[in-house]
Amino acid sequence: MRSVRALIGSAIIVLSYPAALCVQLLSGRGAETVIHFVAGAGFIVFATSVFDFALPRWVNVVGAAAASAFGAIFVLQGISDVTQLGDLGYVAFDVLGHHVERLLPDVIYLWFVALLLLASQGRWRVAGAAIMLIVIGLELTTWASLLLGFQMPNVKVIILLPFVWLLLESRKSTEQTMAGVGERGQVGGGTDPQSSRFRGLV
Repeated sequence: MRSVRALIGSAIIVLSYPAALCVQLLSGRGAETVIHFVAGAGFIVFATSVFDFALPRWVNVVGAAAASAFGAIFVLQGISDVTQLGDLGYVAFDVLGHHVERLLPDVIYLWFVALLLLASQGRWRVAGAAIMLIVIGLELTTWASLLLGFQMPNVKVIILLPFVWLLLESRKSTEQTMAGVGERGQVGGGTDPQSSRFRGLV
């Protein structure tokens, strides 16, 4: 398997919304708290997995930092939901929950674009391209709506789409992945993919 941690992190993130829906249906409340804790934990696990992929080290460092920060903000918001502490809520939602939380997913999306362009191949690369076109298109439309001053529905569930694709990418065998990257490297005259992969590990 290419990355067990990416598989686990992606599964946690994708399942956070169904879990929140179940809690909401059963108890009538608590959906946001479930998403904050479960998705936050998933993003932290995902952050530890980015170095399993053969991308430039700086790309993985930026992706890990963004995912860690996003997950930490979510967990902090979950703690605020439970404790109802005013100062904590102010930091979690008012300070970190607006501009910072809004920008971090875009950084994570850029990591996925790098994964698509540099370390994916085969039918899952086609699936990834379709998903990322949708995600980037909706993000650009959202930013354009903000700049132009008109209201656009906030489709938060869009953040799940790249992780559905990552579930598939994570299940590839390492040998299959390195063979595909090696073929592209030979055609383009690039460096040895095996050495670049291990330079990205921590």
